[in-house]
Amino acid sequence: MKSLGQLRYFLGIEISDAPDGIYLSQAKYANDLISRSGLTDSQIASTPLEGNFRLALFDSTPLEDPSRYRQLVGSLIYLTVTRLYIAHVVHVVAQFMTNPRPVHYVVVLHVFRYVNGTLLHGLYFSTDYPLVLAGFSNTDWPGDSTDRRSITESEYRALADSTPELLWLHRLLYDLRVPYPFSTSFHCDSTSAI
Repeated sequence: MKSLGQLRYFLGIEISDAPDGIYLSQAKYANDLISRSGLTDSQIASTPLEGNFRLALFDSTPLEDPSRYRQLVGSLIYLTVTRLYIAHVVHVVAQFMTNPRPVHYVVVLHVFRYVNGTLLHGLYFSTDYPLVLAGFSNTDWPGDSTDRRSITESEYRALADSTPELLWLHRLLYDLRVPYPFSTSFHCDSTSAI
């Protein structure tokens, strides 16, 4: 094994060191994706998804060849490594991988237009801020036309599913010998679920 020097690029993720932290970006990967997506226009979207936009399973006839849709959505899934704010819309479009419709493909192209306008976005991990571990839980299963559960049940399930994740993060910090003697706050907007 030999040292190849300072880490700068790994698995499509660019790493930039600064005196007070580390910046992770997938700008080159995102740029390559946009080139491969076939977007020839220069339109840029200001949000990853329009507000209150709902997709249904059977909006229209299925795409003739869903492989292109699956490739683009798979690429977007990997892009969420450094762009957490597109995770929700990517999760939504990934639900239709088996039987995508033209309306789903339009949403995927909208996400690519948003990524095109935010190429240099990424994650910055600062050494100057204290470590704060917090949990947030919220669901919108009642608003999902394919799986309508009761609001209280869905909020409760979200809390129950998120709790082991927070415990795992506590254990991971302990195993990495990162001292974290504080309790973790867990936020939920449903008092009945709490």
